[in-house]
Amino acid sequence: MGEISVKTGNNARNGGKNSLNRLIRCVCGKKIGPDPRNFNQRVSLGRNDLLIRTFLRALSCFMVVVVHVTALTKYSIGNVSNALWGFTVIIDSASRMCVPLFLMISGYIFLNDKSVRPSNIIKIFTALVFYSLLCVAYYSVFGGVNFIDTLKTIYQKPAMYHLWYLYYIFVYYVLFFFIKVRNLNPKHGLIAVTIAMIIFNPTLNDVFYFTFGVELKNGFAIDSQYLLLLLYCFSGAFVGSMTREEVLIKSSIVICITSIALISYMTIIKSIEIGSLAYQYQNYITIPVYMSSISAFYIVKNINLNSSSQKVISFISDKSLAIYGVHAIILEYVKFKKLYFFDSQFANLIVTFVIVIISSTVTATIIRTLDKRRYVS
Repeated sequence: MGEISVKTGNNARNGGKNSLNRLIRCVCGKKIGPDPRNFNQRVSLGRNDLLIRTFLRALSCFMVVVVHVTALTKYSIGNVSNALWGFTVIIDSASRMCVPLFLMISGYIFLNDKSVRPSNIIKIFTALVFYSLLCVAYYSVFGGVNFIDTLKTIYQKPAMYHLWYLYYIFVYYVLFFFIKVRNLNPKHGLIAVTIAMIIFNPTLNDVFYFTFGVELKNGFAIDSQYLLLLLYCFSGAFVGSMTREEVLIKSSIVICITSIALISYMTIIKSIEIGSLAYQYQNYITIPVYMSSISAFYIVKNINLNSSSQKVISFISDKSLAIYGVHAIILEYVKFKKLYFFDSQFANLIVTFVIVIISSTVTATIIRTLDKRRYVS
């Protein structure tokens, strides 16, 4: 009788565990992986999650600098060698996922289990104000603009071209107060977002016409970059919740490479045709950029990092906001002073990138050291 009692207790516990798993599957729309009650597994999951976000931030930060440095030559079709121009277009096309990845990181963090706090919104606002002040100060000193008059316009438009992102992410953080996607199956959610990104995309006609030579009049297009970029946040939440599957990793690699090749090819062919850079194919909301971004996110999510690379990546990631805030100012100074040391335009491009990334990292380190409460870094 006692033996039966013990088995019944075990069955009850197993039944309770199975019921719990079924309940979580019902709520979250996904299978249960490691037991969340196991402390070591929770620590491991948290560490992996942190490494993913760290790597993505560092990668996105690196790519943002690449995008802005390549602007030195990618707009100069006909004025630089064809090889250099083609190289910069390809590198730039491969880096167009930079801002989408930043947005997907935010969605990954705040649209699942973690909630946006007022302090998160305040810090984005203070960062926006701080880096706007630095940009206005730069233009005041080196551009001869009136400091006060320019400062008054930061409510209307970014003080420098790269700060637009902080305006967008500020709005998204406010929206995150009201939005959660954790009750949805991540694969189904990603499919829904991808369909929406294609059907409602105003750039669909550009890709369709280039590919098939037929003009597509899309009556469902939403001409709102705010809304379309918000879809990246949802994609980040869904992709971040997906489990590792070898077939998905291989598919993501193929999709990522194909998308980058398509962006590069369309940009190069159309640019040669019109005699200037055909920027429309590199826009952050285009379908190829979207596909390259979500596939790259999934690939990075499943990368195993060694300990030595983790230190470097963490160092860059910790300062990513400050690097983002100051890198464009440093690049503008390099252009203003014409700090080009070689006759080779390719060498100058590489050296400019090195100068900007090192100077930005040093400046960001100083800012982060002084910013004890992390209001701007």
